[in-house]
Amino acid sequence: MASLDFMEIPRADEATGRQDAFELFARETLQALGFAIVLDPSRGADGGKDLVVGEQRVGPLSETRIKWLVSCKHFAHSGRSVTPGDELNVVERVKAAGCDGFLGFYSTLPSTGLQNLVGGQPGIEVCLLDHESIERRLLGSVKGHDVVKRYFPASYTRIKPQPANLYGPVEPICCESCGKDLLEPPSGIWVLWRGEPEAGKVGDHYIDMHFTCKGACDVRVESRVRARRHGAICLRRLG
Repeated sequence: MASLDFMEIPRADEATGRQDAFELFARETLQALGFAIVLDPSRGADGGKDLVVGEQRVGPLSETRIKWLVSCKHFAHSGRSVTPGDELNVVERVKAAGCDGFLGFYSTLPSTGLQNLVGGQPGIEVCLLDHESIERRLLGSVKGHDVVKRYFPASYTRIKPQPANLYGPVEPICCESCGKDLLEPPSGIWVLWRGEPEAGKVGDHYIDMHFTCKGACDVRVESRVRARRHGAICLRRLG
């Protein structure tokens, strides 16, 4: 099941002022994945290229730079696949833009017909990224998580990793009189008791402590401590 809801990105076919959001998302995603932005998205006639990115490939003997013509198709709101009719003249567009490859960046799936069409194009490289492959790359990258937070706020809230509890579950602190959990909500009082200093020792000699609710519970527990700790002195009360 997909983790990211691509319908969080506004439609590209409605003039709402945010119709460029998917192209901007494509730019931020590709940049987070290590591509260099050669040509940014723009409105108006674009000659069949939404943006152009560069990829640096490092081999054991040499480095190669590939320029990709990126075509963005955001059909998540309708749910339809990207067909050959949506991607006309692929080779001509790549060559006219001075690029080496065609990169389809889609919020749905490419149809089988489109995969067959572009897969056999001579003289160019072809890569089609659907919503699942985009999601996988984003969630597998630290920089990708920043993009997810910006463009998929609801999805990120649902899937964001929770901080680990290094100390285990919080144990209750209960009143020694009535048993109430003094942490839910935080309340009560902590009392520290001192006895007579032992011979040869300097400072306070702590002999008892108790946690109780304030008021009647504290009075009852104090009476019990005094009964079993003759001569005990209430040293400190916090709460």
